[in-house]
Amino acid sequence: MSTGALGAALATPPDLVKIRMQGEAGRLQDGKFITGLRKGHVPEIRNTYDGFIQIVRKDGVSGLYRGLYAGVIRAAIGTGAQLATYDHAKCALKGYNIPLFQEEGPPLHLFASFLSGLAFSTASAPADLIKSRMMNDTNGYYRNNLDCLLRTVRGEGPAALFKGWTPSVLRLCPMFMVATTLMEQARSILGLSWF
Repeated sequence: MSTGALGAALATPPDLVKIRMQGEAGRLQDGKFITGLRKGHVPEIRNTYDGFIQIVRKDGVSGLYRGLYAGVIRAAIGTGAQLATYDHAKCALKGYNIPLFQEEGPPLHLFASFLSGLAFSTASAPADLIKSRMMNDTNGYYRNNLDCLLRTVRGEGPAALFKGWTPSVLRLCPMFMVATTLMEQARSILGLSWF
């Protein structure tokens, strides 16, 4: 959990710039967006470096860490759910009388890592939504993470905390299935015990 949290903390500034740049997407004509969310506006960010500069100028260095806490919570909770689910799923699946899952190997690793992707996506969904909203909030609509959480639940209902869950599953499950299975196979080739 702590490695996921540390990684999220280090990645917050570039993640913020990426999200702000993606929010400005659209086709330009005569220096203004003619499509997208910022239709009719002039682009604020020219490139990645300019994104960092613009955020620091407007909000100070601390502005680069908008959404930090939600990102750290997302990573810590998600990583914890992923690893615990993977380990538990492997042990539990071996206990069932399903020939495909009786021994360590790609079928067991693929299915357990698929389940771990579901767990990560589900456990981290509320924090992921709050992180994205905090990072997209360029006008100070949300005072802090708790304010964002409460406004979201009051205005849209608790189910809103899981907006984006399906794309998250579609992105993370295949990634975990490939990465975890390859890691397990590499450990086996190197003569190391299974994870």
